Amino acid sequence: MEIQCSYCGVQANALDHIRPVSYDHVDRKSVKYTKDLTVPICNECNSNLSNVWLLTISERAGFLIEKYNKKYKKILKQPNWEEWELDELGENMLKIVLSNIKKKEYIIKRLNFLMLVYNEQDLTPQDIWVKYPEDAYGKFKKG
Repeated sequence: MEIQCSYCGVQANALDHIRPVSYDHVDRKSVKYTKDLTVPICNECNSNLSNVWLLTISERAGFLIEKYNKKYKKILKQPNWEEWELDELGENMLKIVLSNIKKKEYIIKRLNFLMLVYNEQDLTPQDIWVKYPEDAYGKFKKG
């Protein structure tokens, strides 16, 4: 079973501390990784959240929505192409346009997922972990 990023829905590969580690711990060895303190997260969301002081999952999702709308502004402004317009493009230009269409669809999908998370005001780490089998957390646990 693929474990999704709690914020954008892509495959998770790390854990996000809802309360940033840098505010609570002097060194990384004393960091606690528990289900009530962390949620699964992808690298991009983890990197963008860094040590931002936002203490709810909803607030953190809202921050990412703003961040990704700015970051992907150019791709999101790409026009919607009609089939007849695509037929008129040369081979190389068509590859570029089709690639941009896929990127835009991917980003919109992530932003839509983020909006669902943002609108779920009382979402807790426990609510997220309950979707997965009991051993899912062990894939991320750091000792």
